[in-house]
Amino acid sequence: MADKQFIYVTGHNATGKTTLGLNIVKDEAVASQGWFCIDGDDFVREHPDLNDEHMKVSQTNIMTLMRGGLNLDGLTEADRYEKVKEHDDEVRATWKPFFRKVFERLLEVMAEKDMKKVIFPFHCWRDWTVDLIRECFGKDYKLKIVEVTVDPQLRYKRWVKRQVGKGMDVDKRWREDAGEHMTKLRDLYGPEYKGNEEHFLKFVEQRYFFPRQPMPEGDKDVFVIKNDEFEGGVEFQKMLNSGI
Repeated sequence: MADKQFIYVTGHNATGKTTLGLNIVKDEAVASQGWFCIDGDDFVREHPDLNDEHMKVSQTNIMTLMRGGLNLDGLTEADRYEKVKEHDDEVRATWKPFFRKVFERLLEVMAEKDMKKVIFPFHCWRDWTVDLIRECFGKDYKLKIVEVTVDPQLRYKRWVKRQVGKGMDVDKRWREDAGEHMTKLRDLYGPEYKGNEEHFLKFVEQRYFFPRQPMPEGDKDVFVIKNDEFEGGVEFQKMLNSGI
């Protein structure tokens, strides 16, 4: 077990968790230690059965229950989670089998390719996921869970910037999106995106940033790395150098 290490990197969208993982293994010193980074979203897409399962779950009502409503009152993330946590039993029952399949397949791939040190950026919305990670990896691997954090408004803006870079027409989205929440925003603030950039972020928050249960505090296996100024790579490197 001493030479087998597994780092599960999680956090909201647009916090840079995948970029951190991929960049850190490009460092010669890290690469020479035998570290690999496997992006969780890519891993799922590359395995048709996992991808089909993910699509099946994503098309159920569970996503609506996890998202909650439009946050016009400026609730904190903790308050948003308080409003949706009544559905946590259903969330667990729906998502846990999928996560277990992903982890079991990942273990198979790691064994087949003799990957002893792996960084795996992926999702973790509820504490049962942490328990499942420990169950699946904790027996054979020295385990750490890294939570990457970014100020909420900053990560919403980063998400928009990233999607615009991929071709999203934000003006068109504001004018034409027929969904309930975008329709409500247009009714409240007008038909044009210009001047409503901050209001659009309310939709982005509701649609793409699920309220997450806080990570367990004081846990020796959990690291929190801030990445507001893209400083997370330095902290990640320190963690690796200190011997996780």
